Amino acid sequence: MLTRSVERQNSLFTIQNKTLASLKKNKKSNFLTYGLLILNILLAALYGLSIVGGMVPPSKFALLSVLVVFFPLLFFSNLFFILFWLLFHQKYAILSLVALLLGFHSIPDHFAFNHSGATSDSTSALLKVVSYNVQRFSNSNDERKPNSTKQDIMHFLLKQKPDIACLQEYHSKNQSLYGPLKSTQKYLNTGSYFFQSYFGPRHNELIGLVIFSKFKKINNGYLKLKKYRTFAVYSDLLIGKDTIRVINIHLASISLKPNDIDFVANPAFTEKSECSHVKKIYHKMVKAYILHEKQMKAVMDLVKSSPYQVILCGDMNDTPGSYSYRMALQQLTDTFKAKGSGMSISYAGHLPFLRIDYIMKKGKFKTFDYQRIKIHFSDHYPLVVRFQIAFTK
Repeated sequence: MLTRSVERQNSLFTIQNKTLASLKKNKKSNFLTYGLLILNILLAALYGLSIVGGMVPPSKFALLSVLVVFFPLLFFSNLFFILFWLLFHQKYAILSLVALLLGFHSIPDHFAFNHSGATSDSTSALLKVVSYNVQRFSNSNDERKPNSTKQDIMHFLLKQKPDIACLQEYHSKNQSLYGPLKSTQKYLNTGSYFFQSYFGPRHNELIGLVIFSKFKKINNGYLKLKKYRTFAVYSDLLIGKDTIRVINIHLASISLKPNDIDFVANPAFTEKSECSHVKKIYHKMVKAYILHEKQMKAVMDLVKSSPYQVILCGDMNDTPGSYSYRMALQQLTDTFKAKGSGMSISYAGHLPFLRIDYIMKKGKFKTFDYQRIKIHFSDHYPLVVRFQIAFTK
């Protein structure tokens, strides 16, 4: 009897221990679940705000404009939570699912799923356009001499044989100030070019925006706000008996230094000085986005006043979904959305998921194909777009 009593008591202790262990385990599991749920709610809310950010002028609420930059990361985070909750707690998946559905209209701005099966209309010609921020022909990630980088870029452009090439951060230094521009024009076999320096010639040195073209230039101009650098140039080009306006833009840089980029790519918050670093980066972004709003308004006024069809190229220094990008879409069509695929990340630096270079159009002509070419001669990747266009001969 005593033996049975002891056995029963030991069995009871075993059950109690298992129950306590189970309760502790459930308590830990519940704590982890609620923690993840709170994180999910936060990420879903930030995702929603990143969508709203593109609809609110930076001059009114700049913080929202900063959140737009993180749209891809927030999108993938919410997608992860949908998959995670479906495996463990299906009812919670509704949080991120609703967030993604509410922002569904923004997804095509960032992701495209077009195929490259385009066929050319025999009655139309193909107009090839290249847009490329050449980073002064001195890629900081390239250990070779600047001349080697410039030769590589020129060889790339020559191989592409563009009808129109829009370059940002074009740089030359020579006793004959405009000699290198003329040499480039001759090398690329283009009939005309229009260059405008960002700040004006300095010590036999030029840096600015240029449009090279195989067509005759009948008019040109540039845009510049008071106290700021030139941010756009345009050329009206005669093709057959028709005219097309080409606009090359380079909106204000956020001016992040290498240590800023390293910090954003690998954030750490262990010291007060690093929190101060975050504030400095934030203020740089806010300043740039407010300036983008003014610059893009001037560009859109130029587009609206154009009596011709328009092709706009360049480095917007802003991501899809941003307020300046939304302004552009009011009058222009993004060729990436028509013929691109994937995300077409155009920034070649250390920051991920940035599409900040664009080729857009306004007119009856169609986008034939779109390419983002992954070559590492600059901190940007070049864009190449061919338009199917019928001009009067």
